[in-house]
Amino acid sequence: CAGSGACQQTADLKFVYSLGLSNQDLVHHPNGTLVLKYPVKSSPDTHKRSSWLFFLCDESVTAELDLVEEWIIQGDDASIFHYQFKTMYACKSAPKPPGGGKGGLSGGSVFLIIFFVGGFVYLLGGVIYKRQRMGVEGVEMIPNVDFWRSLPGLWKDGINFCLGKCGKGDNRDYASI
Repeated sequence: CAGSGACQQTADLKFVYSLGLSNQDLVHHPNGTLVLKYPVKSSPDTHKRSSWLFFLCDESVTAELDLVEEWIIQGDDASIFHYQFKTMYACKSAPKPPGGGKGGLSGGSVFLIIFFVGGFVYLLGGVIYKRQRMGVEGVEMIPNVDFWRSLPGLWKDGINFCLGKCGKGDNRDYASI
């Protein structure tokens, strides 16, 4: 019954049949409920079985699963098992599931962690390298110190250029020599 969304076992416990392939595709039923359909899976016998799991809102129940009925399709030798899963988590005002759901870090959090850890490693590694290998001291130990010193001026030039294109600020494209 591996890979099945649900299984059926005979009363004598000799046979186990798949009631459909497991999947995560929820479908909106016309009556407004969510339905999880487990499609037909090959079976050792010729009878085709699938399952439909209807999620119903019941704010008084954490989880309750009931087999409502078996729909037998004549001529196709097939059955669809209709289940109802009553739960407060199917309601529009549903509380968060126990454990908080998905959890984990967002992409932005991961980016910021990598950015700041990378910046720290860059700065620390550069300072250690310049101190040990090049023998410099003070502010000169900062890696690429000339770039960092020129950065405020580069920002100023960029802002003046953008404001000049908008009709404000200095309209010169280039600084006079």
